[in-house]
Amino acid sequence: MAETNRLKSSGCLFKRGRIWHARWTVSDTERPTRSCGTSDKATAQRMLNKWVEEANARRKGLIDAAAEGRAVEARRPIAEHAEEFCRFVDGKGREPKHTENLRLALARVFEHGSIATLDDLTPSRVVAALDRFLTTDKFKVGGISHRTASHYLRAVKSFAIWAVGDRRMVADPVGHLPGWNAETDRRRERRALSDEEVSRILAEADASPSVVVERRKRVDGLVVTFTCTAKAPGRGMLYRIALATGLRAGELASLTPESFDLEGEDPTVTVAAVDSKHRQKDVQMISESMVPMLKGWLEDKAAGLPLFPLDMGKAASWLKADLATARARWLAESSTKTERAQRERSDFLRYTDGAGRVTDLHACRHTFITNVNETAPTMSVAMTLARHSDPKLTMKTYNHPKMANVRAALPRVPDATPDQQYATMKATGTDDAYQVDLSSEPAFGGDQNGDSARLKRRHLGFKSSQAGALGSITPGAQMNATESRNAPFEGVLRYPVQADASGAMKAGGRTRTGDLQFTKLLLYQLS
Repeated sequence: MAETNRLKSSGCLFKRGRIWHARWTVSDTERPTRSCGTSDKATAQRMLNKWVEEANARRKGLIDAAAEGRAVEARRPIAEHAEEFCRFVDGKGREPKHTENLRLALARVFEHGSIATLDDLTPSRVVAALDRFLTTDKFKVGGISHRTASHYLRAVKSFAIWAVGDRRMVADPVGHLPGWNAETDRRRERRALSDEEVSRILAEADASPSVVVERRKRVDGLVVTFTCTAKAPGRGMLYRIALATGLRAGELASLTPESFDLEGEDPTVTVAAVDSKHRQKDVQMISESMVPMLKGWLEDKAAGLPLFPLDMGKAASWLKADLATARARWLAESSTKTERAQRERSDFLRYTDGAGRVTDLHACRHTFITNVNETAPTMSVAMTLARHSDPKLTMKTYNHPKMANVRAALPRVPDATPDQQYATMKATGTDDAYQVDLSSEPAFGGDQNGDSARLKRRHLGFKSSQAGALGSITPGAQMNATESRNAPFEGVLRYPVQADASGAMKAGGRTRTGDLQFTKLLLYQLS
């Protein structure tokens, strides 16, 4: 029979075996029971008194229930919180791959940062874990890239925001941490395929229903590479649709015969919202040149079933194998050793070119957007076909302009003919052979037969360095030479190089040849 010790309005103690247990009243309907974990009655009584006091204080509003709940959550392992966060993301309808990447990123950061509870989630521990990944990583030689590190940091930030919103933490401890610039450490860049490369790849894909690919597996902790034959009979149409629509691998895998509408005026292919990357229904237009081929290919396809029941994760190895086969055939077509040596140095049909850019299945999307940018009349049209909301993605990340088009866009500097060159020099005042003819211009002062005749004789044959710098000068009243020396010059000078919009001379600036010429003539007049 259990021994019971009842206290007035303060709960009771009772034994179960050798251990004391406590029961107290929280409300009219709630009477919790908790083990004291001790066989000493005095210790158990003190614990019961504490719990009763806390219950009374909570009933009176002296204890913050939310703070108490956060304290309880802080003592739980952070791995449990991370799992609940991933289930929350799953409930929002995100892709399973996205949730799995979040789970992996959080687990790695928490493990290498020694983060066991929510209280351990501090900026210093998160940064220390990411710095360790950037230098040494067991999955990537030389450490992870800046882009991967930013992905890990975004995962931790998303987890912290969720924990704050779910009242498990008071504030976000890592929201202020900056990410890394992915442009300074790009490990995987893609390129766009040329038209000739596309033709040769499609020819190789259509020639055989199977392809020899490389596979890797881990044996006794070591990664072993081996070759095998993979069956991929529809990869030729897979490449064509990817190049014609720019769809991603996951979107291509979701296509069924019902996804295509080829009967209307504007043929389209539709990707359901659940299969789209941004979780919105996408209706992508298709070129009319693809319609006859697609109609013939879709005739014997079963309704409602995926058109490509293939492992899209291995599609990059198919394209890599087709590239290698097409390049070997292209090299064998060389007629001379010199031509073959030149082709071997070329990046034509290489999986990885000289700049380190790769050609995987997503490179088909790069090729599609590059071709769209060459023909789209406006940026909005290119963004619509690329299904982008950021023009930087369309014009910077996915655009690879061909060098021939870049060179064709260079401006041409026209060459002037001799007559045109002389006319230009005369108009700009650079014709040194132009003679200053003062016979048609009145003198600066004095009469036409006096001082003006003297000026004509002095300056006859004087070369002007700026034709047209001297314009018509309105003479003042008739005066003799002595009066003209002391009178201020009131003529109007037409000098377009130094005059502003009002016709007045601009103050300051460098002295030009025309200024010097005018100064000499003026000095002669005033002397």
